[in-house]
Amino acid sequence: MSKVFTMGFASVYTLYRAKVEKKGRTQAELDEVIRWLTGFDDAELAARTTFEAFSAAARLHPNHTLITGVVCGGEGGRHGAGRCAGSAAPTPRV
Repeated sequence: MSKVFTMGFASVYTLYRAKVEKKGRTQAELDEVIRWLTGFDDAELAARTTFEAFSAAARLHPNHTLITGVVCGGEGGRHGAGRCAGSAAPTPRV
């Protein structure tokens, strides 16, 4: 299992927030995207303790396959050629 799944959701959220703010986006935009993608409301987001629990409970939006960005690492990013840190699996394209 990837290290990220054992991390607290708040820790992963902090990393996402730093990344989107670095790219000129806001926390409100991040929250909107997370709610759209997962189907969670604010109370459900606050209740998640680990990223694994967060991922397991998500109800992915039917149009999630239309998202074309890359989650962590990217194509040959600092974590390696299309791989997330601590993972042998290719980076999921979202």
